[in-house]
Amino acid sequence: MVASASTKAVTVLCVEVADPDIMDQWLQLGWMPNLARLRSEGLWTRLESVAEISSGAIWPTFFTGADPSEHGQFFTHMQFRPGTYEIVKMYADDVPYEPFWLELQHSGYTCAIIDVPQTLPLKYFNGIHITGWGGEYPAWPQSSSPAPLIKEVNRRFGNHPLANKYRVAIKPESLKEYDCLTRDLLHGAQMKAALSRWVFDKGPYDFFMTVFSEPHWAMHLLWDLLDETHPNRPQEKFIKYAEVFRELFGIIDRSIGELRNARPEADLLVFSFSGMGPNYSGWHILPEVLARIGMGSPGEHKGLGRLFSPIQRWGPWKTRAVERIVSPRVIEAAKAIVPGRFWDRWTRRFLHASNGWRQSRAFCVPNDYSGAIRINLEGREPRGTVKAGGEYQRVCDDISQALLELKHLKTGRPVVKEVVQTHRTYVGGNLETLPDLLVLWANESPVTDVASPRVGEIMQESPERRTGAHRPWGFFAAAGPQIRSNVNLKNIHLLDLAPTILSLLGVTPSAYYKGRVISELMANKNEE
Repeated sequence: MVASASTKAVTVLCVEVADPDIMDQWLQLGWMPNLARLRSEGLWTRLESVAEISSGAIWPTFFTGADPSEHGQFFTHMQFRPGTYEIVKMYADDVPYEPFWLELQHSGYTCAIIDVPQTLPLKYFNGIHITGWGGEYPAWPQSSSPAPLIKEVNRRFGNHPLANKYRVAIKPESLKEYDCLTRDLLHGAQMKAALSRWVFDKGPYDFFMTVFSEPHWAMHLLWDLLDETHPNRPQEKFIKYAEVFRELFGIIDRSIGELRNARPEADLLVFSFSGMGPNYSGWHILPEVLARIGMGSPGEHKGLGRLFSPIQRWGPWKTRAVERIVSPRVIEAAKAIVPGRFWDRWTRRFLHASNGWRQSRAFCVPNDYSGAIRINLEGREPRGTVKAGGEYQRVCDDISQALLELKHLKTGRPVVKEVVQTHRTYVGGNLETLPDLLVLWANESPVTDVASPRVGEIMQESPERRTGAHRPWGFFAAAGPQIRSNVNLKNIHLLDLAPTILSLLGVTPSAYYKGRVISELMANKNEE
């Protein structure tokens, strides 16, 4: 291993999803004493991310320092491909910019990176990079740099019990399923903690980063155990499984303590890139709304969709229909033996057949929480029906107004908080990969029955089964020799982290980065 280029060091532990308000409650309850000590000796603040765009945009925004309209990563596991009407999976090599740690490598620094999503290991790397071992949604096959290391990882630690499993998309329903999920969450976190310490002890490294994905799975699938007001809160016999959160975050907290005690001279950063809240998305009503205002199409109902699907709908509706015919267990077994890229390509073609997008003026594309609408624009889409310029803007405004008029039938409250027209907000070279409209929901209650004078009444249950959904605020905590204590930080953004980490290590960030160096957190302020 090449010798370190600096006497400074930064250790990073990412809790991939953790709501800042809930974390504050848990710290006050004493669930995470090591993180509480980090907060009291250093600093703590909320961290704004890009989760309202899509969860798929979060990680590339962090490690490239570019915004989503530049790096072009949107809802990466089911992303619309410009110039087609296809939905594809984006892989780590589709990210057009390098991760910030390559700047460290170019300066001779040593790095260890564990399970940062949407990254791939380089053949020549000054340190260790492991990817696809225990990530929430792998975008690259399980591998490492140096290449032989992954075999030793699997020999020592085995495979993560939840990585790349179909069942993590399905909420547990029986006691057996809850037992299995909670056991695998805890075992997976224990394995990640052990792997992280094993790699850490191979150092010292100038920059070390590990990611715990288990809270991401847990909060998606078990949010209703935390939320006492959730309308679909499980029966009393299942509530005991909420204890998994205390145990899970206790494992992570012990890892925080171990990493800090093992190298107290390093600055330690602990953060999450997304919060979580109840899954009150209304994306499932968007095709019907668009059809009723003369923008959408009821669907082609041809080809694969007509031949195989019991219902003439695309996406999650078709997934639910298939699961009624073929059990999720069989689907998971098939997924395990079919080559990954073949599975990715053909499942997405099947699920999105019969969508009618070619005949639409505007259509809804997949996303995880915020609604995403694309205009069928001439010159951009193969069968574009909306002219660029004034007509495009009128269509965007018309759809936005129709959505903002929607009310919940029962309460009369707004369904939509805001409609973001991305061409007015972003200017990057990959803007065409983003939807034209992002629909931000009011998040007050499930979107099941809505109405407006123009649209009429729509009664429709969501096919989504996960009870938790991403929110745009995570948390950021830090302490160490270069970190000031008790600083009142505000306006910290995900884009600020890459240049700040570089600056902590004595590397001047290039002008390329969109974010700023958070100089006010540094005991010895570096020049931006």
